[in-house]
Order: sequence, then structure tokens, then C-alpha cells
Amino acid sequence: MNPPRYYLLTVCALVLAIAGVSQAAFIVEAHSSGRANANFDGVGNASLRSWAVGTKATNSLFSGTGAAGSTDTYIFSYTPGVDLDNWSFNPGDDLGNGRTATGMIGGETGFYNVYITWPPSTNVTATCTITITCDGEDIVHEAVDMNTGQTGSPGGNNAWWCIAERVELTAGKTYTVTQTADAWTYVAMRSHGVMWEADEPILVPVTITESDGSTEVEEGGPSDSYTVVLDQQPTSLVYITAKVHDDPNQVSLNGKPAGEAVVLTFTPDNWDVPQEITVTAVDDSLVEYDHTVLIRHASDANDVQGSGAGDPAFVDGFAGYVKVYITDNDAPGVRISQTDGSTVVSEAGHTDTYLVWLLFPPTDNVTVTITVASAGEPPLAQLAVDTGAGPAESAELVFTPDNWDVPQVVTVSAVDDDVLEYVHTSTISHSVSSVDGGYDGIAVDDLVVTIEDDECGAWGYQETDYNQDCVVNLADFAHFAELWLLCTQPYGEGCDDLR
Repeated sequence: MNPPRYYLLTVCALVLAIAGVSQAAFIVEAHSSGRANANFDGVGNASLRSWAVGTKATNSLFSGTGAAGSTDTYIFSYTPGVDLDNWSFNPGDDLGNGRTATGMIGGETGFYNVYITWPPSTNVTATCTITITCDGEDIVHEAVDMNTGQTGSPGGNNAWWCIAERVELTAGKTYTVTQTADAWTYVAMRSHGVMWEADEPILVPVTITESDGSTEVEEGGPSDSYTVVLDQQPTSLVYITAKVHDDPNQVSLNGKPAGEAVVLTFTPDNWDVPQEITVTAVDDSLVEYDHTVLIRHASDANDVQGSGAGDPAFVDGFAGYVKVYITDNDAPGVRISQTDGSTVVSEAGHTDTYLVWLLFPPTDNVTVTITVASAGEPPLAQLAVDTGAGPAESAELVFTPDNWDVPQVVTVSAVDDDVLEYVHTSTISHSVSSVDGGYDGIAVDDLVVTIEDDECGAWGYQETDYNQDCVVNLADFAHFAELWLLCTQPYGEGCDDLR
């Protein structure tokens, strides 16, 4: 990509963007003292990738004095966070407040061009050296001749610039930028900067479909799956590599050891046949509560005939990610499992069931109280629940230290009223009480139940059911006979004006 020629220079400008998603970018402007103020103040600039909101910060971000005639060093450390997609700064915010946008959706890894920037007025004896470390390990070490301007363009508020390196930026890792230069003047040293701009991977024509719209697994419980398929026929072999992005020890893919990648191979013949990836949670002993991980999908291609020339639409590309929701079984919790993933009952007598059990052994008995919602005036329940004592508006389940992980059945039925409601829903809530402080008062999800009505009209009416009693018979014919020869012909004899 061609570097931009229109950035306002900053002491440290940081541009972070979503890798291969919406291409948002962020420029963080550090305040510069003295003469540089005229050039570097501003509320935001545009990048090649997108418009970005800028901010100013104090010079406390850096060490070093910038004294004239000295070799000085500035240091800035930054740890990208997770799930800060498109977080916007307000002009004037101080970077020291910790509210720093990563622009990386879900903490997704991105590749970034690292620039060294400096203004046309900079005076240096020879070079400026930039070193970038990731958790202490050097990933960039570059010397730049700051007297030549490199590939930049001076004039006005524009700056000289040079791409030093292309680096991989990962959430949770600490990146330290160390910049050293021989300065002739105080202003010159204050004006050097480092800028990171996202170089997003290529988006490839691939569709990922999660079963039931999400991927949810449970430690010691059932797995989940999703499929991957190409959107267009390739001219070569295509490889889609799925790998857990952040914490590889949380899930396994297709039965492989945790952290091991899965490679799907598509050919020009099977490109439109979805391939499945099964996700299984690692049943560890860590108390992590419910948490998530990301599975990243990268693509590559090579020629079927072995020439090495792969389909360019799939070479070195980003195919998307899947967020996996993991239920921890090493902390107190109540699990509800619906039959076939939903609970549907009817006023005609069809019932449904769901299961309830605990996720962690309690130190004392745990009581789960089940209550159906009421609505209307006076309040009337739409549902009844039965845990063995018969249908009622409320019921209880008791779990002991011995049977805490044995699922107990709750049967749900609908109240057969005489109100035409069509298909509607009602809610079942759950509350927990126990001497065990880990369980007492713990939150449990509500259950939404679909109710199918059995009143006449719930399924609609036949076209010839004139009296709408849900049966076509002689009564409807008699009604039709009463209407025989009725007319609405304007000004016709005996005709009705129905306007």
C-alpha cells in the first residue's frame, strides 16, 4: 500500500484498525511543546483506510528531555485490549486515562505498517533509530536517515515519513516503542514520532455458518460445530486454517489436541461443499466463569499442477473468525438445557420439558425456585410447571452435595384459556437459595416459552367459513343464501351504498 502524504505530525501517532472487517482506524496524537504546537494540534486526521478521530495527550508519555546537542530517547508502551471495536476518542482526552481504542474487533490480530515520522523543520545529525519490542522481544530495529526525507513530502503541516517495518499486533501483548535520535534543537527532538497504520489482510470469499447462529460449548458438556465453504470456484487448491487466536488451551477443534490448528482443503471440485469444524471445550480445573475465545480463519492457495501459483483470491487472506462462548463448570452455576434448543407448548395439551442441574458441587443443599409469569388484569398465568407434584404456577428443585450434577426434569404446559392470542410467548424465571454462599442468590437465565393457541381463528379461516366458526357446513351455506343477489351497483334498484 502507498503510505499517506497528509498526516499531521505528532510525537507519537498510533493508528489501529480492525483487521479485515470495517477498516476503522484511530490516530492518537501526543501533545508537542514549543514551536511544534502550530503543526501538531488537531482533533483528527484521515488515513488511507478510513476517517479517524484524534486526541491529544501530555508529553508524560515519553521519557527523555530533548535537550539540544544530545542523543536522547523516548519510550512509549502500549497494550492493546480486547473488544474495543470502533471506540472513539473525544478531542483533548489524555492517553494516560487508559481509555485507548484498539480498533481490533474481538482483539483480532492485525498486521500494521510502522512508520517513522518527522516534520520538515527537524534538525538531526544523522539518523533516528526506532526499536519496537513485544513483551521484551525485539520485533523492529531500524535506522532511518532523517536528513533525506525518504519517501515523504514536506510543506505546510505535512511530514516526512518512512515505513520502518510491518509487524503483527496482538491483543494482550505489550508493545514498547523506543526512539533514539541525535538532536540539534529541543524542538526537533520533540517532533519525532512513530505511527502505526493497519495493513489489513485480504478478505477472501468464504462463508462461515454457525449452527443455531452461535457457537456455545461447555466444559465437560456437549460440543458445537460450524461449517466453512468457499463462495466461488477456485482455480487451485485452497486451504482454510482454523486456529484458536487468543488462549489455545480453552478449546479443541475436530478432536485434535487443544491449540492445534485444523486445515480444511478445498478443490475446484468440492469448493461448494461445506466442511464442518467441531469445537469442544477443554474440561480444566480453573475457575474461569463463562468466557469466550476467538477462532481465526486464514486462507492460502497453491496450484493443482504444483506450479506454486495459487488462486490470488485466496492467497494470504483473512476468512473471518468465530467467537466461542464457553460455560465453565468449575464455578457455582445453574445450567438449563431445553429439548431441541427451545420450549414449545400448546393450549391443546402438548407439553415440553427442560433439564436443570448445577455446574459445581455445593457445600449444602441448593433450592431452585421456578415461577411462571402472569399477565393481564387480574394477573393470569399462561403456563404451569411440574417437577413431580403436579402442574402449578411455582415449583422447586432441590439439589444436594450428592446429586448436584444429576439433571432434574421440569415439565411445562400451557393454560387453556378462551382468549384468541395466536402464537405467543411467556416467561419462566428461576431463583436460587442456599446456605452455600457461592450459590445463594446466583443469577439464572429466564426461559422464554412459545405457546400455540387452540382457539378458533388461531389457524385462520377457510374462505367459505362465512360465520367464522372454524367449520364449513350448512350454516355457512344459509349465511351465503341470505346474501344472494345483494348488490352494490350505484343507483341500481335495491342496491346498497356501503361507503
